[in-house]
Amino acid sequence: MGGGSMSNRSVGFDVAADGKVFRRLWDRVCDDEFKYDDASRFGQKDARNERVIVVPDGVERIDEVAFYGLPYLAKVVLPNSLTTIGRGAFAACESLSEVDVPPNVRDIGEGAFKDCSSLLNMAVPSKVSAIKDGVFFGCSTLLQITVPQGLRTIGEWAFSGCSSLTRFVVPENVASIGKGAFLDCFSLKEVVLPKEIEVVEVGVFAHCSALTKIVLPENVDAVCRNAFQNCSKLKEIVAPDGLLKIGDSAFEGCSSLTSVDLPKSVAKIGRQAFKDCSALTRVVAPNESARIGRDAFKGCDALTICAPKGSAAERYAVEHKLRFEALN
Repeated sequence: MGGGSMSNRSVGFDVAADGKVFRRLWDRVCDDEFKYDDASRFGQKDARNERVIVVPDGVERIDEVAFYGLPYLAKVVLPNSLTTIGRGAFAACESLSEVDVPPNVRDIGEGAFKDCSSLLNMAVPSKVSAIKDGVFFGCSTLLQITVPQGLRTIGEWAFSGCSSLTRFVVPENVASIGKGAFLDCFSLKEVVLPKEIEVVEVGVFAHCSALTKIVLPENVDAVCRNAFQNCSKLKEIVAPDGLLKIGDSAFEGCSSLTSVDLPKSVAKIGRQAFKDCSALTRVVAPNESARIGRDAFKGCDALTICAPKGSAAERYAVEHKLRFEALN
């Protein structure tokens, strides 16, 4: 961004010549003589201290990082002409609590509202088909968010650190949820996953310490590593018949989990998959040849493994001095 730090720079905006792009000016060092070169530009004063900014009618795009890091900005009024919010457009606006995103917006860029730590509510317009990577990362006061039924994807880290969010219903058309999407959502008590989901990605719900139950949709065939790690209040897992793989540390530290019934389809239980699930007393593993990784049940001292006689699960139980019960 050139010489000088952000702290000694004036922040101003202009509108492109066609009137459709609202953008930031980075390259003006603060001084008493600071003026814009063109009277048509948005304002004549340093915007760093602005609390309310109104974007002019006719603007269709908020450019990348346009409002980045404005410390006092509490409210932005956006025009109905707007269709695109650029990458990082409002990132690190720590006082921003109110943004009404207009209905014609189709695209919200990566990290657009990242670290907006005062943002309380958000309604994503119906024309948006993807919540991109990190869009609401670190929005720690976000209590409620409405997403459109036509949503298809939720990107990596999209809601990570939304520590006040208590409930999230994933629309039924969503086919993929990126890794870490809900990581560190400490208050999330309930999440409903759609049937289109086939893979529960890496760390997607890790450290969701208020989550009590998870129902894996019928099409899920893999729970990846760290997916539910340290979900310390998780008491119930409902797994579908087609589940094939439980990744490394997938349920590690789920210290309220008492019983797990795995379908016969499960062929692999990863390393430390259920490590330190200290309340776990019963695991049903009906697949005779299922591979069980190192320390998969380490720290589960009260556990009984229920599996076919002569199975890999029985051998694991004997080797690790765990109780074993033969399935009929």
